[in-house]
Amino acid sequence: VPLNDFFAPNVEYACAWAVNFVSSDVDRDLRAVVGFDDRGEVWVNGTRLRLRAATDPELTLVDSQSGALHLQPGRNTIAVRSCEEIGDWRFYFRLENPDGSPAQGLQWAYGPRRRPE
Repeated sequence: VPLNDFFAPNVEYACAWAVNFVSSDVDRDLRAVVGFDDRGEVWVNGTRLRLRAATDPELTLVDSQSGALHLQPGRNTIAVRSCEEIGDWRFYFRLENPDGSPAQGLQWAYGPRRRPE
C-alpha cells in the first residue's frame, strides 16, 4: 500500500492506520506476512500481533516480518499501523496458512457493515 499516494508527497515523521475486515466461515489459524517502510504493527480483533523478523529482513521489505493470528467465524477486524520517518512510505500485508500456502475462502470487506433496510 503506497501511503504517499494518499497523503502529501514525502510526508515524514507520521503514522497512519489502515483498517479492513475479513470474514471466515470457520475458526482458523493463519499467518500475517508483512513489510513496513519504515515501521509498523498489526492488530487483529483488538489484539496486537507479535511480529518476528524474517531470517534476513534486509533481503526484502515485502516479507520482512510475520506473526501468527487466529480468525474467528464471521467478521474479523484487521488494523495495520504504518509509521514513516524519511523517504517512501508504504507497507505490505498478506495472509497465508501456517504451512505457507495461500489462505483460501476469505471474504474481504471495506468500511462499516451496511445497516439493514
